[in-house]
Amino acid sequence: MRTVLVLLALSLLSACWQVEGDSVPAEAAIRVEGVKDGIYRRNDGNELVVRWNAAERVYDIGGGGVGAGKARAMRVGETLALVQFTGNLRLALLATLTGDDLVMLGPTPAVEKRLAAKHGVVLRPGPINHLSGPPSAVKAYVAEAATLPAADLVEAGRLVYGGALH
Repeated sequence: MRTVLVLLALSLLSACWQVEGDSVPAEAAIRVEGVKDGIYRRNDGNELVVRWNAAERVYDIGGGGVGAGKARAMRVGETLALVQFTGNLRLALLATLTGDDLVMLGPTPAVEKRLAAKHGVVLRPGPINHLSGPPSAVKAYVAEAATLPAADLVEAGRLVYGGALH
């Protein structure tokens, strides 16, 4: 499998965490192999426009009723990426690429509770799960979630590639 862009966190907000601070350092940001510029369709039918911005080493994101924003991605495994979206909210998410589609992943509920307790963060469920606590604890939670084995992750959403930009 190819490394994946998690960037499109916006697609299924339950598949990501609202965080404070950077989850993906600017110097670690990459263009993820296999992620195409184009239109991606969310499960709700809304479309996102995704374009790589080489000058800033980010993906420019627009549409889908979420407002404009930028996403940085970094590899956290052979087929997994951690993505940070910054727009009207700051979000972090995990994703992988299946064919041309971006698949958002999240820890199972039991693993999510275990990680929250271990790192001393409060996980407030909602349309967007909010992680709160000391910045170092939130960062540690996200970092550990990015290293979970596949058995501890479940598909939380999908962005279906709809074609190139015209």
